Amino acid sequence: MSVDLPAPDVLVIGIGAIGHAFLRALHDQDADSITLVDGDTVNAHNLSRQPLFSISDIGTLKVDAARTALLGAGWPGKIQIQPVFADRHNLAAMVEGRSLVADCTDDAHAKRAIDQACLETGTPLISAAVHADQAQVILLHASMALGDAAITRDELFIGKPGPGQDDCDMRRVPLKLLGSVGHRMVALWDDLRSGRDAMNGRVELLHGERWTMIAPPERRTTAWIPSR
Repeated sequence: MSVDLPAPDVLVIGIGAIGHAFLRALHDQDADSITLVDGDTVNAHNLSRQPLFSISDIGTLKVDAARTALLGAGWPGKIQIQPVFADRHNLAAMVEGRSLVADCTDDAHAKRAIDQACLETGTPLISAAVHADQAQVILLHASMALGDAAITRDELFIGKPGPGQDDCDMRRVPLKLLGSVGHRMVALWDDLRSGRDAMNGRVELLHGERWTMIAPPERRTTAWIPSR
């Protein structure tokens, strides 16, 4: 049975390699409105993994160049842009009221801030990350999904971000893997909207061509013991 959701309004944070893969997979879906968020500009090294951009876009804001390319390719819905870097100061206002937030950033600290904002606003979040020939996709904070909608990234990944988690060279990530990640993000959103078995906190890992599902941990609660 499908879930009765409002008209799709998707916030896409990060218009890099993962963002491109997600937008390409999303093109055939019925997203009435998308908002692209990124404060960066197009650089020459982006061109090999970010096909919406061309040489003439170098120096242009990524969100401007991406919107122009998507509209030129016949994007079916409305496209808004926010040429800013998402952080803890602006995220709550960005994510509130969205039907989905797609975290396509490659910064572990940004991912933590996005996670917290979606938790506080009750906004469904699909977060993806890649490194070399591996990737992960996670659904969080979706009240209509299975599992605990309050589980966070910090409960799934214990400890501080490692030194390699903020500096992945996307030029070394296979294009096929990026495409698989984009399609899995969109498929997970479709599962969520269709009332299929989407689950909060389940880590979906891709290594090579194989997806592995890791169930979320049981959340531990501390019992309250009244003082005597």
